[in-house]
Amino acid sequence: MTDASREVDELRQHVARIDAQIVPLLDKRARAARTIFELRKEQPAALPTIDQGAIRELVSLSNGDMPAQPLHEIFRTIHGACLALELPVRVTFVGQEGDPGYAAARGRFGHTSWLKAAETPQSAIDDVSSKLAEFAVVPFETGAEIPVRATIDALIASELRIIEVQDIDDGPNRLRYAVVGSRPSGRSEKDLTFFIFGVDAAPGSLSRALKVLTDRGIDLKRIQSYPLRADRHGYLFCAESTGHFTDRHIVMAFEEIRRVTRSFKLLGSYPG
Repeated sequence: MTDASREVDELRQHVARIDAQIVPLLDKRARAARTIFELRKEQPAALPTIDQGAIRELVSLSNGDMPAQPLHEIFRTIHGACLALELPVRVTFVGQEGDPGYAAARGRFGHTSWLKAAETPQSAIDDVSSKLAEFAVVPFETGAEIPVRATIDALIASELRIIEVQDIDDGPNRLRYAVVGSRPSGRSEKDLTFFIFGVDAAPGSLSRALKVLTDRGIDLKRIQSYPLRADRHGYLFCAESTGHFTDRHIVMAFEEIRRVTRSFKLLGSYPG
């Protein structure tokens, strides 16, 4: 064996010893998460939130030997796994085990959460409304950026809110999933707000509604129209804007748009 080969073997053994030192620290981190669960288990369920700011701060402590992006992903995985221990929740998802909806639910809530399959967005959302589950993971948008009508209809009929989304890349059938819950989301560094409004077929109806949004400085990312099923002369518009629903200019815009539309509903804000 050459000196170089011997040195490589010694370094690999050294790496193995370092890896073995990491495992007890991860176990210690998990025990702390379980203790938090015991202290909070009588409190209402909350959406597990990964603190991206804390992760960035941890990454900044590195001297650069480990590349920043892999280090960020490592800490994100650790935080996600421990949050699943802190806040195990009941989650209903649309589809079957192994489907994209299952992947979205498992990816967001971890392996310790209770997962239940539902056939439709309506049944998943009904589980949350009836408190059989804390959250529902439902298909929200197709790869063509078209909102899933069955989900929109179910949300309109409920008092629940979209509080987060999860992208599932499944080739041409890629879907964007929404996490739905009974408690609205808090602010993040960059939020989006989803809302719907209805106008009649009278000339200028849509223009008046859009003018309210423009005058109030609402930055629309996209808007999609649907004919109303119960009224062939009316239209429903689904819109996504930047900002959180508690932002002052959004609050004022929504108050005003209610006066110039036949219907309006906020469906939620979520990190963008």
